[in-house]
Amino acid sequence: MNDPAPRTVLVTRPGPGGDALTQALAAAGHDALWWPAFELAAVAVDAGEIARYDVAIFVSPAAARFAAAALPGLRAIPAFAAVGPGTRAALADAFERPLARIIAPPDESGGGSDELYPLLAPQLRNWRRALILRAQEGREELARNLGAAGVEVTQLAVYRREPHRPGPAAERALAERAARGSNAALVVTSSAAVGVLEAQFGAVAGVAAWLHRGIAIASHERIAARLRAAGYREVLCGSADAGSIVALLR
Repeated sequence: MNDPAPRTVLVTRPGPGGDALTQALAAAGHDALWWPAFELAAVAVDAGEIARYDVAIFVSPAAARFAAAALPGLRAIPAFAAVGPGTRAALADAFERPLARIIAPPDESGGGSDELYPLLAPQLRNWRRALILRAQEGREELARNLGAAGVEVTQLAVYRREPHRPGPAAERALAERAARGSNAALVVTSSAAVGVLEAQFGAVAGVAAWLHRGIAIASHERIAARLRAAGYREVLCGSADAGSIVALLR
């Protein structure tokens, strides 16, 4: 007989995407809680002359949303690229751009800059300047690879991430589930979130140990490695959409 699916699923993705994912998992019958690792906020931006860029590369759904609000002129850039399916969907929505016109790794790949770069490489001989839209901090691998290929790269922060401060009600809700010993699943979509989450969970009695005994679902193998190093016993890798997560929980 198969084990029952975990009854409590903790979604740590920030922003509207995390809220929507939580609601979708609840609609699928899970006890889904939204516990965003970060709060996201816009920053002042100036990309200079937008028309000079050949490609705009977006590293997260938040980058798509904040860039669309702050820099509507980005629509004039000939090529758009996204690091994963979630970012591509956010781009299509924010910029009203057909999915087929956005370069992105296939949905089943899990995404990431290491998956995107091989798709960009064949076109680099036609591109002189690339604009990367991102948070104030992040991985530098994609910019280094593009630079090594002779592309002039500008990295532009369009939002900042600050650790989320859970309120007393959220902490009580989590502590109650930990005390009951509910089967737990944690969904993590950022490697930078792992350390932040460990500090948050460690501040609520019994929660960190409870979650470590459950399942952790990572949207990329890089995140999965961080989770294993943090002490999570069972770590699964898959796309961060409701359908994929429900399938993994089965």
